[in-house]
Amino acid sequence: MKYDILKQTGPLIIGEGDLKRSAVAIALTENDDIIFEVRSETIGHQPGDICLPGGGVEKGETPEQAAMRELMEELLISEDQFELIAPSSIFVSGMQEIHSYLCRVTGYTGSYQREEVAGILQVPLSFF
Repeated sequence: MKYDILKQTGPLIIGEGDLKRSAVAIALTENDDIIFEVRSETIGHQPGDICLPGGGVEKGETPEQAAMRELMEELLISEDQFELIAPSSIFVSGMQEIHSYLCRVTGYTGSYQREEVAGILQVPLSFF
């Protein structure tokens, strides 16, 4: 049938290529605290905001890879200090698409990359 291509690919998302894709890590510590960052006042986008570790998805990278890369860069941890538990929600607002990933972080000492991050907050999961 001449419409078989539609069955194979599914519906298209019009404008999907124009979305700015980002990814964040919902990082749980061994004490079941969620790690949040205070963004540096010197960065151009959302200075001073409190957010989850994360950032933009780079060319050739999946959102999952971006979330884990940003987690390691911003919290100064190594790959063996976190375990990806599961993908979480995808938030879409305007032209922004934010993928989130739940992970467990072990041996975190509270360090962070000071160019982008001004501080760290650890909020007990029970708070939510």
